[in-house]
Amino acid sequence: GANDLLDIAVHVLQGETGIVHLGISQDAMKRDIDEIIKFMSWLIAAIMLAGLIAAAVLSRAITRPVSRLAAAVKAVGSGELDGEVPVSSDDEIGELAGSFNSMTRELKKRTGELKRINSELTILQIISSAASGTMKLDELFTVVLNAVTNYSILRVARKGVIFMIDGDRMKLVSQT
Repeated sequence: GANDLLDIAVHVLQGETGIVHLGISQDAMKRDIDEIIKFMSWLIAAIMLAGLIAAAVLSRAITRPVSRLAAAVKAVGSGELDGEVPVSSDDEIGELAGSFNSMTRELKKRTGELKRINSELTILQIISSAASGTMKLDELFTVVLNAVTNYSILRVARKGVIFMIDGDRMKLVSQT
């Protein structure tokens, strides 16, 4: 019927030659428009789903290294200096993780040095306390020998002897 037809008229050569009429069924056009709308709806839904997946993946890629770094900071704050943060990228977070690992290694090294110095000072304190508290040389030698061999920081065996040189003779004065 005439109501179901969409008539499009186009002038040919600015109306000098004639007019071309094109007739399209409105039902066919409506079906085509509905198909386009349905396709566009699915396309938009697919793009949104892909966007959500990409956001989740990127979010996880960003938060995982930050979470590892935060856990490592917490561990170092509680005194644990043995752990390292894996460096998985060259971005700012990767640089931060590398710097954190360097800092932790330096802290561990300095802590070891401080423990060694503290042990040496403890040994010196024991020896000076014994030296000021006794006038007997053999007792002092025993305290010195025990102080030196009982601290593992010096990395010596728990055995030892002290000899006293008297002229061209050596005399054993203490042993452990």
